Amino acid sequence: ATVEAHPVGVVAYETVEKTGVNNINAEIAAEVSPVPATDIVTVSNEGVTKVEVLNAAGAVVASANGNQVNVANLTNGIYVIKAYAAEGILIAKIIKN
Repeated sequence: ATVEAHPVGVVAYETVEKTGVNNINAEIAAEVSPVPATDIVTVSNEGVTKVEVLNAAGAVVASANGNQVNVANLTNGIYVIKAYAAEGILIAKIIKN
């Protein structure tokens, strides 16, 4: 699946249908904050069950159950947030300071 580039803090939404067909980039009412981040990052969608932080190489460098993840131990830079919910996957970029 391909996701278009969005400005930092803007969330893309990917719905994976049970048929295996993907609907990508439908925007939803969710925010990732704070941006830039220093410690805890929160995804405003209460339905989120897991959050992952990926580095530029696509490797998971932090993860947590629920809608918050701690990024305090990460080096400063740009990361991708993947938040998993029953409706699909939220994807956003964050800056870690």
